Amino acid sequence: MGLPDDVIMPLLVKFASDYGSISTRLQRMTDDGDCDGVRELAHALKGVASSLGLTGISTQAADIERVAKAGDVEAVCELIPSLAVECAEAEKAITNQTRS
Repeated sequence: MGLPDDVIMPLLVKFASDYGSISTRLQRMTDDGDCDGVRELAHALKGVASSLGLTGISTQAADIERVAKAGDVEAVCELIPSLAVECAEAEKAITNQTRS
């Protein structure tokens, strides 16, 4: 992103804090059949992740947004584990970087 570490790291830490439990939140929404909520949350995640250069998360969020928009709760449920893996990997990397 071309930003100094003292600027980007707090943003990444905030991202990890805000979106660390995203898969749980999305699963609850799908359990309730709330495709609009899933779509909105995935859209927000997509934008934030993209802005921070977290392309894997952004791509996964875009996929979830697309299927939620179509009202396909089953497809959302199938995509959540992949997003959870991407988010866990990002959170681990962020945590490791902040400890350095």
